[in-house]
Amino acid sequence: MLKKLNVSLFLATVFLLVSLILPLTSFASTTDTVPVFDDRDLPVSSDGKEVSKEKMQEFKRTMGEKSSSPPFEGTGKLNPTMDESYDENEKPNSPEEIDTNVVIGTDNRTRVNPTTTYPNRTVTFLDVKYPKAPGSYRCTGFFIDPDTVATAGHCVHDKSKGGWATSITVIPGKTGRSNPFSYTMGTTFYSVKGWTENENSDYDYGAIKVAKSLGNTVGWLGYSWQLSSLNGTGVILQGYPVDKPMGTMWEHSGSIQWSLSNRIGYHIDTHGGQSGAPVYKSTNHAVGIHSGGYSSYYNVGTRITEAKFDNLSYWKGL
Repeated sequence: MLKKLNVSLFLATVFLLVSLILPLTSFASTTDTVPVFDDRDLPVSSDGKEVSKEKMQEFKRTMGEKSSSPPFEGTGKLNPTMDESYDENEKPNSPEEIDTNVVIGTDNRTRVNPTTTYPNRTVTFLDVKYPKAPGSYRCTGFFIDPDTVATAGHCVHDKSKGGWATSITVIPGKTGRSNPFSYTMGTTFYSVKGWTENENSDYDYGAIKVAKSLGNTVGWLGYSWQLSSLNGTGVILQGYPVDKPMGTMWEHSGSIQWSLSNRIGYHIDTHGGQSGAPVYKSTNHAVGIHSGGYSSYYNVGTRITEAKFDNLSYWKGL
């Protein structure tokens, strides 16, 4: 009889402990889930504003768990202007040192024509000026909402050229001297501490807020992130290389060969000036932002991770 009482007492004690612990663990799972942000992914901007980790955590809570932002086709309404100063033979600068290995063997890039169809028209020619560098530099970007253009970090901020760009002209769908949808000017430039402070290539991404909402016309690309490997994912890369006639858009497609936590590598031909180009899937979702040449076998881009997804979404809302 005593043995039975001891067993019953033991079981009752276990039940009581479990009933007390379970609510506590449940409470912890709902209240202690605080988004973790690496300081290197904290946003900064050309107007001197920095965003605290607490503010980004609050933004994340408000936005909720998302892994994809949808694309939009836009109206496609033309509003053409012409570049009177256009010189097809001009060989402009690009912010990065031009790597002769970024064309891997035979050049397989093809010219994009027409540039006025979707999604081609979401890709933008960027004319960039820096405070301590003469002339203009060329980059590529792509619309991600009506007035926000994603690009490489070194296209908006370059320490060797004086820091933040002083002027960026954004021309979607440019083809030669023709600007089919006119152009707009950047008003504020964004990147993250990992790039502006240390020029760490894992954080080579940024964005441009523009004066005119041309994204409503040209549309925009979606973007997405995933924890699993991107190896083997088919992607397209479009941009404005400086080794081709000035102001012409070129593309090449292939598959992602390797994917690290913050970078992706691919056998896709590129050249200087294509930095900031979208690396996107056939669903019109970007999974990376092209950043430059890596070796004679690979070109590389900044992988869109959860933190980078959150920052792109944050910049869209400004």
